[in-house]
Amino acid sequence: MSTLQLLAAQKIPLEFGALRMDAEGNLVEATSETLAFNFSVGGQTYDCLLNRVGANDLRISARFGHLPFSAENRQARTELIALVSASRGEIPRGAITIATDQAITLEARICVGKPMNPLAIMTALTEILRDSLPWSAAIRSRISAARPVYARFAKAPSAN
Repeated sequence: MSTLQLLAAQKIPLEFGALRMDAEGNLVEATSETLAFNFSVGGQTYDCLLNRVGANDLRISARFGHLPFSAENRQARTELIALVSASRGEIPRGAITIATDQAITLEARICVGKPMNPLAIMTALTEILRDSLPWSAAIRSRISAARPVYARFAKAPSAN
């Protein structure tokens, strides 16, 4: 099938991930049931996995950093735990959690409406970001400011 015939057979607007380019540069129909992609906002990368079959389930995850140990910076640890706890229930389609490896992550899930075109995907992503960005920005800011307290003692004494 030629490229023009393939495009003519598609629903308008084109569904997200419905077409791809093969190794020779020809446009072909995508056969994958899932589509993985990522994007960045303010230096933070968000990983996405879109299930294109059934409920059009879009999963978004982001890893903000690690919770410092109490010996590194007790105050930062306490503040980050309080921020994560305060975010519970505030992100309607997701949650910010602290994993067993002390990583602070966002996990969210939303159904994308039909037709599943770029506008529908962007709308779904915007809904997740609208609810989670204030929390993730506060957490990322606190993680970046959480230098170990003992860092000021790391310098070698001057020889006087």
